[in-house]
Amino acid sequence: MPAGAREILSALHGADYEAYVVGGCVRDSLLGRTPHDWDICTNAGPEAVERCLRGHEMIETGIRHGTVTVLIGGEPYEVTTYRVDGEYSDHRRPDRVAFVSDLREDLARRDFTVNAMAYNETDGLRDFFGGRDDLARGLIRCVGEADTRFEEDALRVLRALRFAATYGFAIEEETAAAIHRKAPLLGYVAQERLYAELSRLLLGPGAGEILLRYGDVMARILPELGPCLESAAYARSARAVSACTGEDLSLRLALLLGTPGAAEGIDPTVSARSALERLRVDGRTRDAVLGLLALRDVEIPPERSALCRWLNRVGEEPLRRLIALRRAECAADGVSQEECEALEQALDAVLRSGACYRLRDLSVGGRELRALGVPEGERIGRVLQQLLDAVMAGELPNERAALLARATELLKNGSAENQTGEEQK
Repeated sequence: MPAGAREILSALHGADYEAYVVGGCVRDSLLGRTPHDWDICTNAGPEAVERCLRGHEMIETGIRHGTVTVLIGGEPYEVTTYRVDGEYSDHRRPDRVAFVSDLREDLARRDFTVNAMAYNETDGLRDFFGGRDDLARGLIRCVGEADTRFEEDALRVLRALRFAATYGFAIEEETAAAIHRKAPLLGYVAQERLYAELSRLLLGPGAGEILLRYGDVMARILPELGPCLESAAYARSARAVSACTGEDLSLRLALLLGTPGAAEGIDPTVSARSALERLRVDGRTRDAVLGLLALRDVEIPPERSALCRWLNRVGEEPLRRLIALRRAECAADGVSQEECEALEQALDAVLRSGACYRLRDLSVGGRELRALGVPEGERIGRVLQQLLDAVMAGELPNERAALLARATELLKNGSAENQTGEEQK
């Protein structure tokens, strides 16, 4: 437990209040993982919390719902008064809350048993709903009645799948059945929140299995997938996501969003762009996904000149991502990855050799061309591009003398101008 959390517990205990760390930090600690956040629950009201922690910077982030954020050592700690929730008319947040004095009542309103545990060093673990046993069994189970939990907050439908994918857990039978029944409630959730949960789900080691078992839920988030859930293409995409290594979200999104194109023989970037824009995906990730899908079926031979041209066209990172996508698809199909390995080895060799594939890698630049008499402006760029093309094709060494000689030749016979004319045609 970090010093900040200890200090908050100590201050509240010193004023004769109950206080525990609660939720995800307890779950992750029991699993031997490092928690990202440390939340605290207490029977002290928000005003009492502020009195006990006077002297620390505090933000009344959710004071209406009993939450005060306390900053200690630059780290935020959310301190929330025990509460029970009223009606959830929007299927996302309670219309009102009522503060209570009993820890069990507070834990009973939480989503899953593995998140409904509390701890302090005096009382030890407080676990009223079998959360520790469910952790040991690798099980996601709702606290109380599953339908009620999902009706209260529709995002819990997706959170259950995300936890299962992230931890490699199974979902308890009644909880799983309620997920399928309540999936339509995801329509109440903001697109940004759906994308945040989907992103974490897809990066989980159990993502492929979740995609296969809960395709109906995925189609609520990505309706583009609806017509192809029963297709071989969708099952292949799920297996390919499972085969991915590393944490490249754009790669996994491309495998999933490319399904409609693979199933229906259409341009996969069309439906993918629509989905990415609807989910308000950041521009960098969106461009990476669409770039991958545009290159998905392009033939890239492992020859040096071809690799230089592709490095020039898309760059190293997208090219490596494309190889990773093809590896995942080969794994999904159960076929050899030898071609992927050969392409990656050839790419490594090209990069190790210091191959010239960018204008800035050329041994000459605009200054040398101006000294030869090349006019300023676009023509310098055209000549440099022709020189780079010749170097990448292996027709010319990347040496100053050879490049200047070719530039002089191009100027003499007007090849740069001719090429420009052809390109414009």
